[in-house]
Amino acid sequence: MIYKRALILLTSIAFLAGCYSFSQTTLPSHLKTITIYPAKNLSYQAAMGDKLTTGIQELFRKEAPSLRQINAQAQSEFEMTLRSYSNAPHKFDAGGMVSEYVVTLVVDVEFRDRIKNEIIYSGTNLRGTGIYSLERNESEELHGQARALESIQQLIINNALSSW
Repeated sequence: MIYKRALILLTSIAFLAGCYSFSQTTLPSHLKTITIYPAKNLSYQAAMGDKLTTGIQELFRKEAPSLRQINAQAQSEFEMTLRSYSNAPHKFDAGGMVSEYVVTLVVDVEFRDRIKNEIIYSGTNLRGTGIYSLERNESEELHGQARALESIQQLIINNALSSW
């Protein structure tokens, strides 16, 4: 008897979970597809444009799963330009030596609704930063760049999806 009740309860929970879905964004109902173009890279860091694009594609899959990504002729389009990359001293120790650096990425973004022919979101000079410490044996590429990319990607996706 207890097993039967537990089975009914679990079945009911599974059914109700299947009926409800949650998304962190409210998408316009007329948009079903998106093309995320490779980022134009104006920086001297060759791989940063690809890393930026890949991260944004992954975040769109996670944060806006109902918007299917396709290569061309989509109902919406997403373009990015990596304007600049810098790696500069951020903090100095008591002896005047650099102890921390900051990697900064500057990106422009445009998100367009191709059906209504209007801009959903546009952002210029968006900044993502990543601090890394020489005292902790961190490196520019593994730590600073990764943190800067995560920072800018999260800023872009939050801004783009909250503007809907």
